[in-house]
Amino acid sequence: MSAGRLMDVEDLVGLPERVEEQLSGAIASCLAFNRWGTLLAAGCLNGSVALYDYQTRGMASTLEGGHPDQTAVTALLWSGDGRTLLSGGHDGGCVVAWDVASGRVRQRLQLPSAGAISHLAWACSGRGHRQQQQGPEDEVLVSREGGPAVLLRQSDGHLQQLPMVCIDGDAKQPSSSSSGSNAAGTSGQVAITSHDGAIIYAGTRGAVMVLRRADLALLDVVKVGEGGTRILGLELNNSGRRLMVTAADHHIRIFLLHRPGDRQPLREQQRLARAMCSSAANGAWSSTTASQAKAQAPGDWRVRNMEEARRAVATTATLSRSRNSVFYDNDAAWLTGLLDFAHENARRQWKCAAFSPDGEYFASAFDGGGHVVYLWEAEAEARMNAVLEGQDTRDGVLALCWHPNSTPMQLLALGTLGSVYIWAKAFTENWSAFAPDFAELTSNNEYVEPEDEFDMNPHPQDEHLQQQMEQAESNQEDEEAEDVDIGTPGSRLEEVAGQLGILPDQQLPLLHVPLLLSQLSPTKPAVGVAGARVVHATVGAAAAAAAAAMAAAQ
Repeated sequence: MSAGRLMDVEDLVGLPERVEEQLSGAIASCLAFNRWGTLLAAGCLNGSVALYDYQTRGMASTLEGGHPDQTAVTALLWSGDGRTLLSGGHDGGCVVAWDVASGRVRQRLQLPSAGAISHLAWACSGRGHRQQQQGPEDEVLVSREGGPAVLLRQSDGHLQQLPMVCIDGDAKQPSSSSSGSNAAGTSGQVAITSHDGAIIYAGTRGAVMVLRRADLALLDVVKVGEGGTRILGLELNNSGRRLMVTAADHHIRIFLLHRPGDRQPLREQQRLARAMCSSAANGAWSSTTASQAKAQAPGDWRVRNMEEARRAVATTATLSRSRNSVFYDNDAAWLTGLLDFAHENARRQWKCAAFSPDGEYFASAFDGGGHVVYLWEAEAEARMNAVLEGQDTRDGVLALCWHPNSTPMQLLALGTLGSVYIWAKAFTENWSAFAPDFAELTSNNEYVEPEDEFDMNPHPQDEHLQQQMEQAESNQEDEEAEDVDIGTPGSRLEEVAGQLGILPDQQLPLLHVPLLLSQLSPTKPAVGVAGARVVHATVGAAAAAAAAAMAAAQ
């Protein structure tokens, strides 16, 4: 019986309300779901990565040997097909690519040390919540806490650092860097790409930079907060049109994303109207005037150099509070402020925030102060919807991660002590789903036994009922005797590919970790590339004995 039938329809819609379960078996430091939400990866403090089968909530396997012992895994990234998992550690020395099916290390990509790796993101198109990959998963954006983010190519290990423009607290000593060797690189940088892969948004100290992905050219710089606020996280909603910026202050900001082409028709209409008015006054209006007016529109890509950015940042103190960009007015900026969320307790700083799968809500948590999660509406107004309070006041919130499916909504909160809490909606089990005539009683009812219940004398109505039962059994036997068309393998693959949202000619994704009986021996763990070990979940003494018996028979 499926869980959906045991719940009322109203229970499938709504925000999380209570802690449904707490995952065990690992002390986690970061979380990441695969695209379908069937597998959950948890980076651990001891340098391993735990994989959970989310349907059973049990640990499926543990990936070991990729990172140095006792070095916390701080960032995770799944591939589009779920067969590869990237992980970065607190030492910041390398990015490890794992083969999820076998649990072995596929590749190690070395990095110059610049602090812990805080975030990993694909630098190709189609990386939204439910978007299909459109480009090869070769380049990765690696965000670091102690220097500029780097663009890492997996095929050859090539590195390219992102430029940095920081806005200091007094806005009089701006710093810009492209190498990360000076003070600008010490503040760290977090970077993500747009859903189409054409734009990179990079958060530095006091600013969000807009870069062109093709050549890392600077397009715009948007000021965030006051006093050189450090950017903690960037996230796009499912539509890719809104950017949520989490900073080390008491504000969470949502920006509306623009492209020059988005406002191009409006600019052309305004310019054409002005030309018509001017030409009509002079009596010289013609179609040539209209074409000349349209040709005056600005280009789609307006590149700025670092020196120009340095001069513009130096003048940010004189900017209007309603203006975000240091280069453009709000009618021409790449980012414009949309919503600003601030808690009434303005003395505390936010630690993390995450969009819900549908983008209508987001969850946030303060730095310290117990296990408390705030849920906000992110569509129209800055309004708090609910507050989730955990029982353990000592375990704060380190990170938040939503399950990719939005029905019912489930939110995973990673505690500062390494525990993983699953917040879900409280629902009422519908036990009448087991039998159509099942009735739930709210009070005790006295049962009155019919007088002829055990009477052996047949009644006409009993004979009619017996005939109906015999006819139903006969129909069931006929149905079982019929041949069942299970379809050809090709049609089945097309059906599965359609359900998973991939093309039929693509390789099917990995939804679950295979359990190999040959790797259940506790004395001989499987050894992979460069000594990496994979420890699979045991299935009990009976399964181990069966595996030994099979090996002896062979």
